Amino acid sequence: MTPESKAAPEDGVTSQPQAPPGEAGVQGVIRKALTSESFVEKVALLLLTAILTAVMAPLIVHYINFRDEQKQKAIETTKAREYEVAQKAVEAMRAKEDSILKAQSKLLDDVAEVILSYETLALDVSWFGTKRTTNADLQKRAFERYNDRVIDLVSRWRALASKAQTLTSPAISDAIGAFLNRVFVEQDGPLVRLYGRKASGEEWDQQHEKNVTMLREANHLISEMAKDLGLVKTALYGPRSSE
Repeated sequence: MTPESKAAPEDGVTSQPQAPPGEAGVQGVIRKALTSESFVEKVALLLLTAILTAVMAPLIVHYINFRDEQKQKAIETTKAREYEVAQKAVEAMRAKEDSILKAQSKLLDDVAEVILSYETLALDVSWFGTKRTTNADLQKRAFERYNDRVIDLVSRWRALASKAQTLTSPAISDAIGAFLNRVFVEQDGPLVRLYGRKASGEEWDQQHEKNVTMLREANHLISEMAKDLGLVKTALYGPRSSE
């Protein structure tokens, strides 16, 4: 053995190789970090966060969706109620308009019936007194019919003129009353006087012409009333298209 050779250990045990000082220090730091209380807490916190996120995220999303659905349902319910209220208001308005239209239509029919009935009775009286168709017996019957009905017709006429104040324009309601006043002056009074004094054919001819004129004006008044109420054909169905 050379002098440079190392002597064997005295106890005869072979020594184990030792880790380099630097490597042992790194392992110790890692071991210390892994086993430290703060590291364990951080890992536990991360795991808890991951678990909570996995569990709570769907719940939060579900809650948000549920809340949005409830809001949407509330909006739709509100809109449905508003539509229902609006629909009922429209139906009520239509019912009111239908009621007014029926009342106006009936008023027009009644006014036409009363005025034209009177004019027909008056024309019968004057017609059978004219020179061309003089017939004392038929004129007597015509005057009796006139006399029997004139009071009832005038009473109804006045009632209709009053009702027209709420269902027609002021111009039409005034025209209905004014026409009745003209009837008294231009027809009823003269008819009674002429028949009472057995007037001549010429006088009856003049009165008959007056009665024809009044009938023409009566038809015009009825036509104007129909236009005022919008009950003419063009108002109900619109103007006819030209072919």
